[in-house]
Order: sequence, then C-alpha cells, then structure tokens
Amino acid sequence: TVFVKEYSSQHITLDGSFKTPGVYPITAGQVNLIQALALGNGLDDMADPSKIVLFRKVGNQVKAYQLNIDTIRKGQSKNPYLRNNDIIVAHRSDSRYWLKEVSSSMSNIANILSPF
Repeated sequence: TVFVKEYSSQHITLDGSFKTPGVYPITAGQVNLIQALALGNGLDDMADPSKIVLFRKVGNQVKAYQLNIDTIRKGQSKNPYLRNNDIIVAHRSDSRYWLKEVSSSMSNIANILSPF
C-alpha cells in the first residue's frame, strides 16, 4: 500500500542574489512573492530589493515584471501571487558590490602595510 502524503508538480525558480537560490515546489495552495523570498532564505547582502524581476510565461510569450520588495513590504505595491514555472531573479546592487570590493581591497592593503 502506498500513501501519497504530498505531491507537487508545480514549482518556482529563485535565481540571483538569494541566500539559497534554487527550484522550489509549490505545495500549499498559492504562494506570493514575499513567501517565495522566505523559501530562498531571503535576499543576500549584495541584493538590491528594488531590482527584482518576475519572468512569467503568458501564452507563447515570456513577460518580465519589475518588482520592488521594499514597496511591497510597505504596502505601496501589490504582493503578487506566483504561478507554476515563474522565475524570480534578484539582481545585485552595483553600489553594494563595489563598496564590498573597495572595503576588501583596503583591508588587504592595510594588512600588507602593517604585517605585525
């Protein structure tokens, strides 16, 4: 006897600057964007919350929707529900990336100039 506890043929993909990007099943009804962020353990330190793109197949076309997590969290924008095969891409913040690179370089220079 086989008992199927849970079955999911639907999934979403989290890509880019998530702490845990990957393909995640949608098992419990509808999942919105904020819930999807939680599935990916949130955005990483390099992510830009204003540069989230949702790719969704509509008919024979793939459409891209620019989203801003900060405005969604503030209630200024709708928190969209996701559909099967949606892809969410979190882009990195260029300013955060370069700030990290400069900080790392300065730390390396300080270590070279002051080895003891």
